[in-house]
Amino acid sequence: MMDGIRQWLFSLVAVSLLTALIQTLTPKGTMRRICGFTGGLALLLCVLRPISGTRLEESVAAFSAYETQQRAVTEEYVRENERTIERIIEEETATYISDKARELRLDCVAEVTAYTSDGVALPYSVTITGAYSEVLARHIEAALFVPRERQRWIEPQGGAIK
Repeated sequence: MMDGIRQWLFSLVAVSLLTALIQTLTPKGTMRRICGFTGGLALLLCVLRPISGTRLEESVAAFSAYETQQRAVTEEYVRENERTIERIIEEETATYISDKARELRLDCVAEVTAYTSDGVALPYSVTITGAYSEVLARHIEAALFVPRERQRWIEPQGGAIK
């Protein structure tokens, strides 16, 4: 890459010096204008040479590959972001349920599973380790929109919850 740029700059300088030298040695008049015009064209061709050296098909293919790669990275970022938000919703909702249970003087531990729909993370199901409470079950259904079919209650053996 750097060699190509160095060669390009060298050719620009060489053509510029050659054009200046020829114009200086050419007598005034039509011949000098023709030499100046020809030198200008040579310099223009030298400037445009890197552009003409690239093949359009290769550039399109490279851009297409880059676009595909960026799309995959973006999709992975979106999935990871959704999963992170789901984890936050799960933790915050479990804390909310535990706080509500404490208000009701219940000893239980809540675990929440969330899902993302249309870019919005929502609690999907709840597993509660503790004695069943109709009041808490109704509250989970009303406040968190988790129907009783997706509420799982596990009553601990021996009465103590870890």
